Amino acid sequence: MHLEWADDKPAKDRGIGQFADAAAVQWPLRYGSGVALPYIGMGHGGTPVALWFWRGDGSVETLAAEGFGTLSAQAPDGVKAKGVWKDGTWRVVFVRALSAPGEHRVSIAPAKLGLVPVAFATWNGESAERNGLKRFSAWQVLRFEKGTVDASYAKQFGEVTAVGDAEHGKRLMSEKGCAGCHSFPANPEKPHIGPDLTYAGGIHSASYLTESLLEPSRVVVPGKGYFMEQDGKKTSLMPPLAASDEELRDIVAFLKTLR
Repeated sequence: MHLEWADDKPAKDRGIGQFADAAAVQWPLRYGSGVALPYIGMGHGGTPVALWFWRGDGSVETLAAEGFGTLSAQAPDGVKAKGVWKDGTWRVVFVRALSAPGEHRVSIAPAKLGLVPVAFATWNGESAERNGLKRFSAWQVLRFEKGTVDASYAKQFGEVTAVGDAEHGKRLMSEKGCAGCHSFPANPEKPHIGPDLTYAGGIHSASYLTESLLEPSRVVVPGKGYFMEQDGKKTSLMPPLAASDEELRDIVAFLKTLR
């Protein structure tokens, strides 16, 4: 796995108030036809992710998580990584055997399943980025040429175009009360009762956004004040959206413009 990203100055050392540049590759532990992808923000309860984490000081770790605040170090699974900074660009290569049996280890079988979900994150140490302060991608798909691609599975990754009136959707964000809890560029109030939606359209698919509006407790985003918990079950404080099909399409169309 070869990653490249622009960075004007390398940060390789760590210390008090000093942070190294870093990169991570995130994998779902379970994937395939009919299997829902984990929440892009380090998974969610019952749907874990595995991560390969490299720092500019040369260290590399295998990690696992089931949502924000659950990150845990794992026993080494053979992953190695090397990074080189030159002319304003970091180039990092991760290497590991495709198969790595055991808990919290992702095993990739390209001959069996030709599409594998993956996501990426980078940290700029010079900007004091660390932990959740980072830049990250939406789920991407690795295509293995010799692997078998199931049509129904491939369809899961097809981004459905958000067909709707985005301008009307922006107005509905206020009319339906969304602007009272969520921060986004068209909302001058900038509340933080709910998750920030500033980049929602670039991170999430239209199908995920639709699901989160209709069934907000299906994937509960960890965060102070975002949910209530009873008997070990988390329930989002956001109620299901009361809207017509047309209004729903318009809101999703607007959300997809946020990136």
